Amino acid sequence: MAKLMNVKTVDMVNGEITKVAYDGAEYAKVDSAEAGDLALCTGDVTYFTKGEFYEVTEVDSDGDIHAIDDEGDRFHMYVADGECAVFRKISAPTLEERVSSLESDVASLKGEKVETEKPFAIKEGDEVTVNFAVWKKHGILDDLTEGKRYKVIKRRDGLNIIDDVGDERNLFVDEPEVVNVVKSQANETIEFEGVQYRKVDREAREGDVVILTKYSEYNYTEGKSYLVQKYGRIKDIDGDLFAVYNESLGRTRKTVDVYEAQYILQVGDIVVVTGNTNGSDNDVGDIGKITEVDESASDARVHVVGRADYVNWTYFSEMRKATPAEVEAYEKAAHKASFAVGDYVKIVKSYRGLEGSIAKITEIGEYPSDAGVTCEFEIEHLTGKYAGQTLVADADQIVKATDAEIAKATAPKLKVGDYVKFKRSIADTQAGKPYLIETKPSGGYLAFKDDSGDWCSIERTGGYEIVDAETAKWAKIGRKVGEIRKGDVVKVISDEGRHAIGTVGIARCDGNTGSTAVIANGISQGTWSSVKLIAPVESTVAQ
Repeated sequence: MAKLMNVKTVDMVNGEITKVAYDGAEYAKVDSAEAGDLALCTGDVTYFTKGEFYEVTEVDSDGDIHAIDDEGDRFHMYVADGECAVFRKISAPTLEERVSSLESDVASLKGEKVETEKPFAIKEGDEVTVNFAVWKKHGILDDLTEGKRYKVIKRRDGLNIIDDVGDERNLFVDEPEVVNVVKSQANETIEFEGVQYRKVDREAREGDVVILTKYSEYNYTEGKSYLVQKYGRIKDIDGDLFAVYNESLGRTRKTVDVYEAQYILQVGDIVVVTGNTNGSDNDVGDIGKITEVDESASDARVHVVGRADYVNWTYFSEMRKATPAEVEAYEKAAHKASFAVGDYVKIVKSYRGLEGSIAKITEIGEYPSDAGVTCEFEIEHLTGKYAGQTLVADADQIVKATDAEIAKATAPKLKVGDYVKFKRSIADTQAGKPYLIETKPSGGYLAFKDDSGDWCSIERTGGYEIVDAETAKWAKIGRKVGEIRKGDVVKVISDEGRHAIGTVGIARCDGNTGSTAVIANGISQGTWSSVKLIAPVESTVAQ
């Protein structure tokens, strides 16, 4: 690091500084230097400021010191040439501690009662270490670790801790010395980029913040906060990523403080189950999503992909927010589980260039591909150059198709002889009217003739639907379905009127197949019956 701030002079002899205080410790002047000492620049040295203190990062074979200069680079000062004075940390009490002790002594001489720190009362949320002497008396030392911190939780039977295998252990409130409350220190929590982080006793993982408590190398700064990124790496001053832990550079569990983000977990958060004391079907280590929070706000329903969505309540104290990598793993599993046989999907990633094709899932399992890998789905392609063929795909290659995409992919294929209706009227084309699909002689593509007799391309109509067979049959003679016109040859198919079923006659007036007056055998009155069209009037000789 560059020049140090808040270095206080403690003692001077003949105008020369002999002792200083820095960061809660005292440093005394020494003749030789070693890493971790403080160096006071006393000469005109390039890149250092006279009268300022710097931390010694290295001492070379000549006894000269190296430190991070004002420009952030590692540079040297010569001790023998009087360019700097060296100070080393001593174990004597600090100035603040001496003042506090002196005040206590004065108060005692005056007969005043000196307040001493009282032991902490155990409460929910405290971190405690086990007092082995007391627990041994009860003969229940199994699955507990001496010196390890355990978080106090509140249950119906009182205060408990979770032991090393996830079981709850009662704290025997009648014997408060059963545990030692770990007093929170100033550095137990920190703030980084607007988020609160709490110190934890474990190895760092993605999403944590770490602080290097011992100088590692000039590209990292002691005491600075670093965000742990993917694969457990942190950025140096050049933006390069290196592993958090590197024993050869002094970055170990003992020299790296780890802090995890403190979140208020809520519905929708992805979490990792860290304990299971309430009989949940979820296992420790499962990754799931919070889908419901209990009224007491002490536990939540955690949905894990592949497990039933019941008997899955977990205490908030037994879960943590998932890291980005864990969230990615959960979302990948949830995405795969969202598909079922019969679903329509769209290809979004393909080495064959099939992006955008619509397919239908026919099987789920393990299927070899021609690329030599095993895929999770068999899918029947409905569109694209492999339409009608069954290929394989993985979950990350597909998404659910939209309703519009499904409708388009499953729509009947247009062919010559079909009749179509258009959704809107354009020029000499009427919406809802059937038009015959033909092959345009000059272009060889599917087209139709509009009401003026001109050829029109299907693409110009803005959307169409193929009409059903019955509609098409009537459209061929220019009729609406069931339309009967005066003069049509029809057959009586019901006995409502005076004609017997099967009588063939002529339609006396316009009507429909459900009810038409029929002239036959000289009878024309009272002859309304259901009929079947035999021949339209336009096709008869006498019209």
